[in-house]
Amino acid sequence: MRSFRVLIICAMAAASVAAVAQTRKTLDFPRFKLVNGKLDVDKDGIEMPASGASLCLVEGAKTCFQMAPHQETDGKFTYQFARDPLSERIVLKGGGSLAFFSASDYSVEPLKFDRLALLRYEENGRLTNLLPYIAVSFQGERAMWTLPDISAMPVLVTADLYWDFDANETRWDDHRYFVEAYRGDISSDRYVFLFKYLTKRKYASGDHKPVRVLGPERNEVLRRLLRAAAQP
Repeated sequence: MRSFRVLIICAMAAASVAAVAQTRKTLDFPRFKLVNGKLDVDKDGIEMPASGASLCLVEGAKTCFQMAPHQETDGKFTYQFARDPLSERIVLKGGGSLAFFSASDYSVEPLKFDRLALLRYEENGRLTNLLPYIAVSFQGERAMWTLPDISAMPVLVTADLYWDFDANETRWDDHRYFVEAYRGDISSDRYVFLFKYLTKRKYASGDHKPVRVLGPERNEVLRRLLRAAAQP
């Protein structure tokens, strides 16, 4: 119990320092609209994405953030995140707001996945993505958690299923999930990876029931976040 209290105290101290930096640079995010990516038709008459979906400001200069493509490590295929754009405004406790933006690739369920972006509006009118490359599958879950005792900026938490082929799991079975967390880093002014773990229990994978992993795993995630925040 004493060690847990120490973790909380250290995490709160780190969060208070981060809060000073955060309040100096985050503006209110302006009104925006979402635009699907452009499509091309290939030689077989099949529509294929030619560009990513965009989040565009509706006032002032025409400023847009377009979701960037992602190339597989072997270089044989490039994903374009062109459809189903979604976004929500994330209000920061220290003032200002961000836009949490996502768009899907053109795969069919359950193979499709969403790329995520967390956008900040700058004084020069530009939009900055604070996230590294992060994608969540159709059978995954993601959330931005406001945890002022741990981080001045919202914490990004994702969950994606682990398919245990050795156990002969099928798509329709319950699965264990990989949970990851990311937090704003003052020195780099970007979000950084904190940790990843495999859940002990199994969860529905979205075919018959909604994916609900992060709620039941919240206490474990918070415990790991406190430990990470207490580290120098």
